[in-house]
Amino acid sequence: MNPIPTIRTAGIHFTDVAGKLLLIGLGLLAVGCNNSRYGVRYDQRLPEIKQVAVIPASIEVSSMHSGGVQEARLDLVEPARDRVIESLISELKKRGVEATRIESTTATPGGDEASARAFALAKAVSNSIQIHHYLFGKEEIFDYSTGTLPRLALMNQNADAVLLVYLTSFVPTEGRKALQATAIVVGVLTGVHVYVATCGASATLVLIDARNGDVLWFNQLQEECDIRKNKTVERLLHKASRYLLKPRK
Repeated sequence: MNPIPTIRTAGIHFTDVAGKLLLIGLGLLAVGCNNSRYGVRYDQRLPEIKQVAVIPASIEVSSMHSGGVQEARLDLVEPARDRVIESLISELKKRGVEATRIESTTATPGGDEASARAFALAKAVSNSIQIHHYLFGKEEIFDYSTGTLPRLALMNQNADAVLLVYLTSFVPTEGRKALQATAIVVGVLTGVHVYVATCGASATLVLIDARNGDVLWFNQLQEECDIRKNKTVERLLHKASRYLLKPRK
């Protein structure tokens, strides 16, 4: 299988699907993808979903240096995770749904083998939806399953559905900010404008039926925002979950 090609744009270097979609959302690529996609049984299950378990499947934060080099910021992961989960629980409560938080220890290295495989399958399903229903297709209805993931993730807790959240983001260094300022000045003086992003985030939400692992709803949203700020995260997740657990139009 050929690897997904790397994109280099304005000093940003991404090799995964989420990275490409983050570039798309920031206007660095020509295609946009902020519309929800629905599982074939979404309409049938919607009235029955009263309890949702929110799981931070993957939260990644990096610093973006002036040359486009990324550096993992593990110190920012936990605060970002808390902001993301709190925002999603708030959105679910607005819909009259009982929301609980489940830590995704089984979604990371060190978890048991069966759970690790289940979360790997969920990630593969997420990537497949992004590729076939956003990047290279616009079909709104799909039929995907994550198998045993809900049973393994819930660990005997009650829920009608599981909401996985993936966040990929980058924050600027002082060098990156200086580069952006320089680009603006050069653009004013020469008329040649080069866009330099200093921050951004890509949020992916996957709603999964707790009974059988079927994917019921999916959305992926990207914005130029700093995830270190509470209001920014709230706005990002509010937009990303806009049609979550609402009748399909």
